[in-house]
Amino acid sequence: FDTYIALARYALFMNGRKAANVDACKAIWADIDAGKAGSKYSSSSEALAALGEFIKSTGLMPTILVSSGMGLHAYWTFTKAVTADQWKRIASGFHQLCVEKGLDVDPTRAEDLASVLRLPGTVHSKTGRAVQILWSIPNDIPPADFVRKMASQITNTAPVSAPPKRVNATQ
Repeated sequence: FDTYIALARYALFMNGRKAANVDACKAIWADIDAGKAGSKYSSSSEALAALGEFIKSTGLMPTILVSSGMGLHAYWTFTKAVTADQWKRIASGFHQLCVEKGLDVDPTRAEDLASVLRLPGTVHSKTGRAVQILWSIPNDIPPADFVRKMASQITNTAPVSAPPKRVNATQ
């Protein structure tokens, strides 16, 4: 139940899972919530349809898609790791693109290099649903190609404002 994985490589993990301790990362991700307070999507099917529209309009096909038990986790995996600073710039642009295209991604995860997401093969304890891989494509993306394709789609160069904190419905 509720097992998570860190998505970045830590140079000094003994100092904690903090973005300042990350030295590299090999993916960009989107945590797309469904059926919970603050989410635009009432179901995973609705979230999947929105992701499909995003893919169609941007040409950015995720290499891995996971049913998280309460939404989706989409990963765009790279052929090589990028530095933490490079990742932050890429993630900021990608978050901007998601906002522009109307894909509702969890703003607390969109630009958080120290994010953890649910591990496929485990169970989401609140829903009892299995976390499972829906598809995986064995074609990692060269980071420069991802950045070029992403940048060609962004129309507003102003950064996304600081993400609002999502309110937990149980609080």
